[in-house]
Amino acid sequence: MPSATKAIIDIAAPTTVWPVAVRTWYSTLEGACSPEQWREYWGSALPPRMVLADRATLAALPEAITAWGRERVVPGCTLRLSDGNGEQDDDVLFIASGPRGYVALCQWLSWYHEYPRQWASWLHGGRGPELSGLSDVVALVRRQCHIPAVTRLQCATRWWLQPGDSHATDLPIPACAMALVDHRHGEDRESLALRQAVAQREGRAWAQACGLDQLASVESPCSASVAEGQALLRSASILPDLHWHMPPSLWDDAPAVLYHRAAAGLQRRYATISPALRQRFEHEMAVIIRKGFAGYVLTVADVADGRRTCGRGSGASSLVVYCLGITDVDPQRYALVFERFLNNARTDPPDLDVDFPWDERDAVLAQVLQRYGRDHVAMVANHCHLRRGSALRVAARAYGRRDGETSAVRTALRQQQRYGKPLNLPEPWPGILAAAHTLEGRPHHSGLHCGGIVITPDPIRSIVPVHPAGKRITDHGETIPLPVIDWDKDGAETMGLVKIDLLGNRSLAVVRDCLHDLRNAGITIDEARWHPADDLHTQTMVASGDTIGCFYIESPAMRQLQAKAGSGAFDALVVHSSIIRPAANHWIATYLQRLHDFRRHGQHRQEWYPHPSLENLLSESFGILSYQEDVMQVAQAMAGFNERQANALRKSLGHWGSGRLQGFAEIFRAGAQARGVAAQVIDQVWDMISSFAGYSFCKAHSASYAMLSFQCAWLKAHFPAIFLARVIAHQGGFYHHAAYLEDARRRGVRILGPCVQCSNWRTAAEGMAAIRCGLQILPGCSPALARRLQDERRRSPWLGIDDLRCRLRLDAGQLDTFARAGALDAIHPHYHRGQILWLARHLGLRPLPARDDPQQLRLLNDHTAGYDPPVPDLPHPTTHSCEQAQWQVLGCLPSRHPLHLVSAPASSQPCRALTTAISGSRLQVCVQVVTRKQVAAHPKRGGPNQVMAFVTVEDPTALIETVWFPQAYHRYGILLEASHPLILEGRVHREYDFPVLEVTYAQALLT
Repeated sequence: MPSATKAIIDIAAPTTVWPVAVRTWYSTLEGACSPEQWREYWGSALPPRMVLADRATLAALPEAITAWGRERVVPGCTLRLSDGNGEQDDDVLFIASGPRGYVALCQWLSWYHEYPRQWASWLHGGRGPELSGLSDVVALVRRQCHIPAVTRLQCATRWWLQPGDSHATDLPIPACAMALVDHRHGEDRESLALRQAVAQREGRAWAQACGLDQLASVESPCSASVAEGQALLRSASILPDLHWHMPPSLWDDAPAVLYHRAAAGLQRRYATISPALRQRFEHEMAVIIRKGFAGYVLTVADVADGRRTCGRGSGASSLVVYCLGITDVDPQRYALVFERFLNNARTDPPDLDVDFPWDERDAVLAQVLQRYGRDHVAMVANHCHLRRGSALRVAARAYGRRDGETSAVRTALRQQQRYGKPLNLPEPWPGILAAAHTLEGRPHHSGLHCGGIVITPDPIRSIVPVHPAGKRITDHGETIPLPVIDWDKDGAETMGLVKIDLLGNRSLAVVRDCLHDLRNAGITIDEARWHPADDLHTQTMVASGDTIGCFYIESPAMRQLQAKAGSGAFDALVVHSSIIRPAANHWIATYLQRLHDFRRHGQHRQEWYPHPSLENLLSESFGILSYQEDVMQVAQAMAGFNERQANALRKSLGHWGSGRLQGFAEIFRAGAQARGVAAQVIDQVWDMISSFAGYSFCKAHSASYAMLSFQCAWLKAHFPAIFLARVIAHQGGFYHHAAYLEDARRRGVRILGPCVQCSNWRTAAEGMAAIRCGLQILPGCSPALARRLQDERRRSPWLGIDDLRCRLRLDAGQLDTFARAGALDAIHPHYHRGQILWLARHLGLRPLPARDDPQQLRLLNDHTAGYDPPVPDLPHPTTHSCEQAQWQVLGCLPSRHPLHLVSAPASSQPCRALTTAISGSRLQVCVQVVTRKQVAAHPKRGGPNQVMAFVTVEDPTALIETVWFPQAYHRYGILLEASHPLILEGRVHREYDFPVLEVTYAQALLT
């Protein structure tokens, strides 16, 4: 994670007599450091007990336990209280002095966030819930007026003496010295003014606390108050015992229920149950039951029951999970190892995550809330940290700059970085950039994890504070905010919460709706006997990389890998979908080289396997590590890791920035050396392992994804109009909708533009050979507006454009957009586009009638209500001008490819010419840019770091890949910032018969 705050400061931490309460950077903008940074600064002087005193949150608690040690952490928080009149606000420090106090703290912090008005009213005498355990919470106050409020909370109360306070002796309650620190030293104070300005700009509570280095220079508190503070910390018992909070079992005998349901699924899934299959089933059942996870597996099965799902993660390697219908990949057929999911040495709960169609996920979450109760269910948080762009925007706002100005500066910075365009920023932008740098890496707000949910047997709010998310769902007819815990996924695991990922997947919705469309067309697919991976037509398409729109295999990198490998087999796709990692480019090239060598000679080479264990483990990938299981098994075989160590190594791969992986590197090297493995071999294998850092799959996950990829590919191969229409409809693809429409057009599918007479919100197929663009591609048209249009269209036909305008409440801008897009043409088929535009703009000047005044509607029209006025006899616009306006609005042309709007040089060739061009030959093409990816280029020795780009382009004949090396990208890359057609010239390069155009010259073509 990038951070301007140094991780390690070479300044000795001062010792102090003060008991200490620490505010971390989870007190957004107030605290300067993470718990780990506090520990590094303190070093060996880390106090034996510290209060975690963040503002209204326990978000830092898991990190503090990991960094400081569980025995040192005293959970607490600061809250701003008022005197009831809103005139004397001040912070009160609350400290949980025991396990009951911790539970109480979690409960009323949840109440504080979920019902803030009720909480404030109750605090000053209003009605509220019964709270228990608050006598085990100690409140440190600084104002006399806050004592009644704290008494209302039933807390034990102390007078809070902070550094700089006088040693008053006439206090109403015992005094307790407690230094609240929120930064370490002067370097942290450099960002203080900026953080305060941002907090004030965002309306956040702010109170400056002390720096740790300043404690040595302040007057020591009286010994009695110090003794009171130290006694308070000593009496605060260690946190409640940490244990796994498994989802509650809704069955009296979960193991028996699980066995019965899984055995029934075994009979459904397999026509014949072999002895080996039966043995595996019984083994898995025994391990699941022995480890106590029967109820957990049943919980996930119930959540998934009756819905289209894609079981992901290691759960797909379990036969029992497959028999329960959670996953759709046969683990026996594809040799998926159950021990990756669960084994006897594993102490943490297994991963059992499920994808649902994206538009069903809210209903799934509502169902979980209903079944297990709102008191036991919450989402997992995602702590959103400021990155470069967001830090700049936040800092600029604190300086009073508009977001539009910031966007312009970001564009200038990007163009300077990519293309070397001179950067001349006026004041105060240089200072804002420096200020933004100090904010990078800091937590700024809490969001929702993409799918993580926890279900607890005890009330969730007694385990962790809960607050309402901005996202709302419908539950029992009531729209409610989703509850979300204070902790992210790593924090939840640290604190023993078992996360289940219920994720939304747009491609599942695409498959669901395609099958529905086919049934409506009289074609029924029996999914029980549907084996898309065995279809030769589909395999050929997958092997060629012709997979735009297909889940997980449509990116340029994945399409190129498929085409270079030339394999459409399911097993190969499983390998490819896992090996395509950001840090694995070198190993992908090695894999392809060995694959083609094997095809030529029909045998593996010994040098591919520098260690004997690798040949048995990695033969299907020719010695290249592909899956997390490979990492675990190689670590066990080469370095003597046990199952627990191997699993810990696997988990560390997801924490690439934490230093955990480096620690395992030393253990791996030592273990391998002790077994006589050569240093060169150790380095080579560890290089492969480290390429998994931050992004890697288990084989079962890749297999699950490959199955969904093949379902999509089969639908595209046999029913391209239906499939590509649904891809656009669900907006889940890698590309802009224009790329999918052009791919359909190249397959002979007719494209029909959006139309107020025919289109619904979503794009849809019309028959088997046409796609009708939905209103979703119209700028300014919302789903709500599209629903109104459909409702009004069913109620009665449009009498004219004015009738549509009045019934839909369209403003002048919306009406003009509809007209330029051609969506109004069908209302007046005898008018040309110029007359439609005149009519739309003429009517757009009129005020809209009141919704409930039909008399006013009649009076505001020149003729009978809803009918359009006569249109003058205007000149017929050119086809070019109409299509130009349509392309500017829609980003695509229904009638033909937008390159028809420009005149290409006679020397240019169609893109399909690249497929047969000889390597090394020159080629010129006229293209439209589809997508690009900028990457860091390997600098020449001693040279500066440079960037280059991979750019996907197309014309009416084909989609092709181009490479812009640093020199060309620096010189011509700025042309990619606009959407103009381009003339590209370059050299053809073929690798494994896959052609790429290496661009040496580019020029924009203006339409």
